[in-house]
Amino acid sequence: MTYQFEQTEGGYFAQVADLPGCFSEGETLDEAFANIREALELYIDGSMAEDLPLPERYRTLFARAS
Repeated sequence: MTYQFEQTEGGYFAQVADLPGCFSEGETLDEAFANIREALELYIDGSMAEDLPLPERYRTLFARAS
């Protein structure tokens, strides 16, 4: 998976490149990284709960982490 970070006026914007709508932010790069990891977990959990399409690598990742 690829995280993308962009510095903004108030800190950092972060997103998962191949999951539209999976994004977060933080005042520092470390905070943005922690927040995007949490956002990814919530995105995967929500997608699976709603039976929405999700790339297989994320389903496998989530299954191992649970």
